[in-house]
Parts: sequence; C-alpha cells; structure tokens
Amino acid sequence: KADKGIGVSRSVVKSFETLNPDFEGKTDYCYNFLDYKKIIEKSNEKQTEKYPDEKFICFSACRLSEEKGIVRGIIAFAPVLREHKDVLWYIAGDGPERENIESAIKAENLEGRIILLGNQSNPYPYMKNADLYLSLSFHEAAPMVYMEAKALHVPVFSTETSSSYEMLKDGVEDFICENSKEGIRNKFNEVLNDRDIISAAKKRLMEYCAG
Repeated sequence: KADKGIGVSRSVVKSFETLNPDFEGKTDYCYNFLDYKKIIEKSNEKQTEKYPDEKFICFSACRLSEEKGIVRGIIAFAPVLREHKDVLWYIAGDGPERENIESAIKAENLEGRIILLGNQSNPYPYMKNADLYLSLSFHEAAPMVYMEAKALHVPVFSTETSSSYEMLKDGVEDFICENSKEGIRNKFNEVLNDRDIISAAKKRLMEYCAG
C-alpha cells in the first residue's frame, strides 16, 4: 500500500523490479548516507596496531561470514602473495567464519602475511593508512565501505557484485574483478605488477575529494 519503495542503488532497484514487475515505476533509489566529516576525523585517531614500514598494505573490514569470501580470497591470493613478498593483508572484524579463515591462513602458510585484527571500534585509521581496500564478497547490495574507503583516498579492489560498476570507477579510481577465485587472483596479480596504476588511482581520489 506504500506510495513508493526506495532501494540503496539503481542496480538494487533494477533487480527488485525484475523480480517484482508489479512494482515497476513505483521504486526509486537513494545511496546510503555517510557522515564524511566524522569518518575523516576518526581516521586521524591513533592506529592501535601500526603497520610495518616499506610494506604494501591491503585492508578489509567486515563481518567474518561466508558471503564475504575471505576464505576464497586467501586461496586466490596465496600464490600472488608468495610472489609479492612485500604485501600484507589486514582484516578487521569477527564472526562465524573466523576459525575457517585461521585454518585457511595456516594451510597456505600465510601466517604473518594475512593478519586478523578482530573487532575494531575504529577501523578508519587502518583504512586510511592502507594502500588498497579489498572487498571480495560473493554478493553485496551497495556497500557503504566503498564510499568510506574512497573518502579516505584509498582505491577499492572489489569483486563484481550488484552495484560495483555503479559505485566504483574501474581502472580509474578502483579495480573490479570477475567474481571467481581465478578472477580475483588474476586481477590482483595484474594490479600488483603495476603499482603505478594504484598510485594514479589514489591521486585521482585525492583530486576528486579536494574538488
């Protein structure tokens, strides 16, 4: 009986209307609201665990649940991390997949290369000081973390999900890969083999936010 329904992105609305054709023309979209000033302020607070110098830092913040694809990401990244020995991946968050994630890290001999930080009341310093934000989910709607990372001038590396191409600028400010183990591995290796494109993406984000 509502006059209108609101989705969190154009892509979400399109999917909803495809599944519910009776609602076509009765829905609209509005991106999630973010308090950018507060995010930037919190990012300037002290980082609990300092990153080591002269390392390339990847960071993720999420609930450790199956749909976030962390175990798949570990398996996909393993040969790439063995080649690029300066790369570390820090993960903030906790959840039901933690034990499986720890087992995957151990099985791939990546202790010390993939670091679980547990729940962090303020993940923004970790995000701000990272070189690349990783979002490896099997599926997402319109992740708020995309805009949080971009606000802190951190390029996003994401699997292709509902709103990834709508909210990210692939090859300009961010990097989107096929949503598969092979897609993650190949794109991640490609990006790490050309660090200049990451620097260019970060510069573009800084220019955009300044403007």
